[in-house]
Amino acid sequence: MGKILVPIDGSSNSVRGLEKAIEFARDSNSSITILHIAILPPVYTIGHSKDKVKMSLVKKEQKFVQDAEDRCTNQNIPCTTKIIYGYDPA
Repeated sequence: MGKILVPIDGSSNSVRGLEKAIEFARDSNSSITILHIAILPPVYTIGHSKDKVKMSLVKKEQKFVQDAEDRCTNQNIPCTTKIIYGYDPA
């Protein structure tokens, strides 16, 4: 059993990538890890604490992460999700 890492950003391209990864996982009996990098703006530019900004991002971005997880679950593909908060996705 292999593992496939699928980065997502909510775009249609990342959804297409997830769909291909689901096909590959089904064919190779692999699991998928869904990864999203949430970009935190510098705190000094927004005037709020880092934790407050994180909570706002979680609400916004959790939806498409959950949608991606649901796509895997509906196809009986084992998956995990990971959201990393940072300043540079690269």
